[in-house]
Amino acid sequence: MRCSPSHSSWAKFPGLPDPPSANDIVDHYLVHHKPRLDGDLAHFRNISTLMEALDAAAMAQGPKGKFSHQQRLRWKSLNESRTLLLPCEARLNQATSFDEILQIIRTAILNVNGVGVLYYYDTSLRVAARLDDRFPKDVYLHAGPREGAKALRLDHSKDKLPVSVFAPAFSRLQPHEIENLLCIYRSVLPRMI
Repeated sequence: MRCSPSHSSWAKFPGLPDPPSANDIVDHYLVHHKPRLDGDLAHFRNISTLMEALDAAAMAQGPKGKFSHQQRLRWKSLNESRTLLLPCEARLNQATSFDEILQIIRTAILNVNGVGVLYYYDTSLRVAARLDDRFPKDVYLHAGPREGAKALRLDHSKDKLPVSVFAPAFSRLQPHEIENLLCIYRSVLPRMI
């Protein structure tokens, strides 16, 4: 989902000690960023039908318009993705896990120019919210979250990591929240003590 501020200076993290501990970063995330993620996912959870949620997710439309991660995607790419994803509604509704949701979405739009792994993940997460919170059980790595995992000296070569590899402070978060945190705080994670 959204993970701005990206590549931010320390000033973008008011109140965060320098250097921060893992607990400091998680506490800061819980106050300053988790509420936005929760609101975005609640928006999809509360859409009346899966078809409407899938349409909004495919077009990267949230409660306040287009999501920042998808700002640079062309309308043509989003519309083509929507055209390919809407017929997947029944299969998505039957999916029992986030991995399944992600696989259905990735397979359907694999050949759409201009969309990639971040779009697959974000779209899947939004659909998962509508499907009774079928959220990931692991922390998925792509773009910013991969940089965050690298900053923590974790195996960032994988597509996903188990929550157990993270510092104990991270256990207060769900895997999709850790993914969000890794992206937002990737510039300050190297300073974590």
